[in-house]
This record gives sequence, structure tokens and C-alpha cells, in this order.
Amino acid sequence: AGYLEGTEPEICTECANCPDEYSCVSDGHCFAYSGGASTPDDGVSKRTFKVSLLAIAALVVGLAIIYQRKQRQELRDQV
Repeated sequence: AGYLEGTEPEICTECANCPDEYSCVSDGHCFAYSGGASTPDDGVSKRTFKVSLLAIAALVVGLAIIYQRKQRQELRDQV
């Protein structure tokens, strides 16, 4: 808008297809295409996700062990 073809600033071509053009121009980069987040603070970090996933897996394994011991003890009590 207002520039001759080939003379527009680089930021115009970079932000032309960004879903959030205002943030793209003000930040100097389109975050919507880097990791799927619309802003750099959106979402959780990979480390937090991995730690949460590991914690949930450990909880499930712990509950499975407790359940198995309980079932084994009930079987022994019946015999």
C-alpha cells in the first residue's frame, strides 16, 4: 500500500501472510508459523510438557503397582 513493487520494506513481505499482522510488524517476526503459537508466550514449553507427561506416566505406573499388590494380597487371603 503506497510502495512500488520491489521497494516495499522486508517486514511487509514477511508479515503479509501472517494471521496476526499487527504483532508481526511490532515484534518483527511472525510467531504463528514458528511452533504453532500465535505469540511467543502462548502455550507451554517443551520441557514443561515432557516433565508433565513423565509425571503422569509415573503416577499411572505407581497406581498399577499398588493395584497389583492389592489384588495379589486378596488372592492370597482367599487361598
